Amino acid sequence: MESNRQKKRKESNFVVQGSILAVASIVVRIIGIAYRIPMINIIGDEGMGYYGTAFNVYNIALLLSSYSLPLAVSKMVSARLAGKQYRNAARILRAALCYATIVGAFAAAVIWFGADFFAKDVFFMPYAAFALRTLAPTVWIMAYLGVFRGYFQGQGTMVPTAFSQVFEQIVNAIVSVAAGSFLFNEALKNQTGDGYSNAWGAAGGTIGTGAGAFTALIFLLFLFAACAKMRKRQIRRDQTEILESYRDITRILFFTVVPVILSSAIYNLNSVLDNGILAYNFKTLGQGDEFASIWGV
Repeated sequence: MESNRQKKRKESNFVVQGSILAVASIVVRIIGIAYRIPMINIIGDEGMGYYGTAFNVYNIALLLSSYSLPLAVSKMVSARLAGKQYRNAARILRAALCYATIVGAFAAAVIWFGADFFAKDVFFMPYAAFALRTLAPTVWIMAYLGVFRGYFQGQGTMVPTAFSQVFEQIVNAIVSVAAGSFLFNEALKNQTGDGYSNAWGAAGGTIGTGAGAFTALIFLLFLFAACAKMRKRQIRRDQTEILESYRDITRILFFTVVPVILSSAIYNLNSVLDNGILAYNFKTLGQGDEFASIWGV
């Protein structure tokens, strides 16, 4: 009888947690649709072309560096907590943060230093480099954010992830519109060519993405710090005899992450290929200057 009650309680909790995450996802989508309207009005179709192009590269970098980290960390942490291996769960968090530091820094460096190459030689939109560079730090932030979201999910709660997603999108919307408008108007005063102000407006929009991610990370760090005493108490009571090595943890993390990365990256690579191929075709036809606006539409 007790076993059935526990099973029903777990199933009920699973439904509640899933519902919380689903509602948060819907709210995030609605906010995402809403703030695009003023963004388009401020930076125009050409600005949205730069914005969309930068995000195509950013999304691939995000997929390769941290997209599957929440899933992997959640899976590994929940398995250790089920066996009350609190010290091993803590080691998984440390290993995941080291992994996020390395891959996040590498992905951010590729975008920062490769911004001109992607913008000029791949998409034939030199001004898209502005938005790309402002997205580089965001990739690094998102790697850490993915680890902490996975850690809380591994503890059986989706609430921190859900609230962090909502806070992230609210800040993203406000800062994107405000920064996009400010940079667009400032660049307009020093116009050096067609599309210059639109490109800086797009960069303002991508600053909002970074600000939102940073806000979400601060929120999760606050929750993590608030639970510090409980974690220390659990670790002191931990009776686990065998501690997993950081090498083994990193290896398991890597082989958990890679299959998800490969399948997701191959699927999402289509948008980058479309962007690059169409840009090349328009340039070949002598309509390269018009492509940013068309892509924006």
